[in-house]
Amino acid sequence: MALSDKHIFAIYIANFWNNVYKVDAIVKIIDPDIVHRLIKVLRIQIGQRFIFFDSVYHGIIEISDISKKYFLVTIINFEKNIEPLVKIKFLLPLLKKEALEEAVYSLVEIGVSEIQLVVTQKSRQKLLNDNEFVRLEAIVVSAAEQSKNYVIPKIKLPIHLSDIQFSLQEQKIVFDPQGESFFDLKVKILKSKEIHLLVGPEGGLAKEELQQLEHYLFQKCRLTSTILRAVQAISVGVGLFKAT
Repeated sequence: MALSDKHIFAIYIANFWNNVYKVDAIVKIIDPDIVHRLIKVLRIQIGQRFIFFDSVYHGIIEISDISKKYFLVTIINFEKNIEPLVKIKFLLPLLKKEALEEAVYSLVEIGVSEIQLVVTQKSRQKLLNDNEFVRLEAIVVSAAEQSKNYVIPKIKLPIHLSDIQFSLQEQKIVFDPQGESFFDLKVKILKSKEIHLLVGPEGGLAKEELQQLEHYLFQKCRLTSTILRAVQAISVGVGLFKAT
């Protein structure tokens, strides 16, 4: 899609493109939450353009009229979201609140396909309450809007790492300072269409967990010659795999 040189905000609106709109069609937005956000928070003006996207399409719209309880937009253009060639499913331990939120934001920003929250022996053991999970879902949307990642990843409720059954055929990698160099490992995974990535919590993975991963044929990947914090390993590791 050819966008203008000006910065255009991207706004996620679930199911917005469910109707088959045509270019130049005028659409009335009446959802109270969306109306409040755009009129009261973003203070939209007639003639201003945004990118509206949902899980299937994204497109440029122009604000054509504004009222107290609704606004009208004109469809400028739109196209289908492009799925990534390689789908990355990330297994994310329950880190401390601030680190967990930062990790989720980074994963969405870089472009993973799925985030599965996991409980490990050395991670936070208390499961998320409803408000915490809703906040993480909001962070997913915020990161997708900021990065214009139109294919929003799914984030899944936490499960225990020991309860996950992996297929032996899937490509699976755990970030480990004792592992094989990424630059050596990447040659082996270039043709993979789906990759599972895992990072340990700040205290690392327990011996029993490492044995479980060996059973499921996880490959150990060394990202740097130094020891990284979990959040840093996530950004560096996923960035490298997305760039291959």
